[in-house]
Amino acid sequence: MIPEKGETLWKKSMAEARRAGSRQSRQIRVALDTTPILGKGAVKDTYNLLGEGIEQLACRLAEGEGESGASWAERQGLSRYFSRSLQGEAAMDGDDQKQRQQLLTAIVQDARRLLGLAAEAQAAHPEQAEAVGAAAALLERLLAQDVEEKPEGGCQIKKGTEKDRVVSVADPEMRHGHKSARQRFNGHKAAVAVEMESQLISGVEVLAGNAGDQEKALDLVQQSERVMEAEVVETVGDCAYGGGPTRRAFADEERVLTAKVPASTKGACFPKREFVIDLEKKEVRCPAGQTTSEYHAAGEGEGGHFTFAAAVCAACGLRSQCVRGKGPRTLTIQAEEGLQQRARAHNQTAAGRKSLRERVVVEHRIARLVQLGIRRSRYFGRTKTRLQVVMAAVVANLSLVVGHVKRQAAPAAIPSAEVASAAKTGLLGALLVIWTRFFTRPEPAWA
Repeated sequence: MIPEKGETLWKKSMAEARRAGSRQSRQIRVALDTTPILGKGAVKDTYNLLGEGIEQLACRLAEGEGESGASWAERQGLSRYFSRSLQGEAAMDGDDQKQRQQLLTAIVQDARRLLGLAAEAQAAHPEQAEAVGAAAALLERLLAQDVEEKPEGGCQIKKGTEKDRVVSVADPEMRHGHKSARQRFNGHKAAVAVEMESQLISGVEVLAGNAGDQEKALDLVQQSERVMEAEVVETVGDCAYGGGPTRRAFADEERVLTAKVPASTKGACFPKREFVIDLEKKEVRCPAGQTTSEYHAAGEGEGGHFTFAAAVCAACGLRSQCVRGKGPRTLTIQAEEGLQQRARAHNQTAAGRKSLRERVVVEHRIARLVQLGIRRSRYFGRTKTRLQVVMAAVVANLSLVVGHVKRQAAPAAIPSAEVASAAKTGLLGALLVIWTRFFTRPEPAWA
């Protein structure tokens, strides 16, 4: 959750908005979306990542003995981990796979020896146990995520990438993330809620870079209610928020969620939407007009699947458009299939289409946050990065209030300079000055 001081400041910005008349309603609708944040920590390859992990643990052990990290490492034969370039120090041919694996094996051996020294140090210096334990745990994780033993001996880098891989020693909370198949990044995600009528930012969370967009969706709604001091009567999101588990979580809280249902495809075959599913009768009709009531449950609350008769599918004239294998067509049913059916029906109504169109306001406000510098974190870790995003949200909201005040004052023919001067006093003025001096900078390019 947002640190208490940050949320208090946010509530004050909402009080300013209410005083200025830019928001009045006690029942609100919010839109949700996410955007990448590039992490502050340096991202290294496996060799240098392990090297930094060794260096960090060596420094913690050196502190326990009252030495500098470099001198302690020299006594232990670990000086190369304090050099500018680990691979350069090894004079390794980067194109030689055998040399790369030899270097990796040597690094792993040093890491394991250092972990043994760490265990001894924790027992000998209890006052240093927490710091040493944290550095040792990080090094152990780096070894586990990237390295595997070769059958013939030695070590090699694991194939593929572990889902929750640590990418930076300086900021272990950073993760590999992707906004799309081509847009990848290393860092975190900002999850944002925007009140759809006033366009004020009502909720902010910072997620792991590899987290799903829908994670913490309910938390954002609850946060919006606290900050706005209003009831959220509808939440709107894109299809990332339309999955069954998210709908179930909102339904259990008796909250309204409007979001596109993720498409279910089966290659070139008829997709699921071409079938008529009657959950009350427990019956499915296919595009050819054939029906089945043969249902196989996967387990309590886990959904299941319908199966058509093999003989019926074999004789069907549409088989080539429906089934690729030799068996009959099956249709997977989610545990939340009923919720998804109702969502599809609502999305086709005038109210549903209107809500989905109006969701674009959250994209506009995210663009404003990016202008205020949230694309790149200025701090290590998600907690401080969250405070950075909260401060940007407060400034974005109060800037919106200034615009509202100017528009309301225009008919009264009050000089714009006086309006700006009056609006930019107190909380707003202080925030704008702080943000201009310490938080804004040119927007970095990212891919």
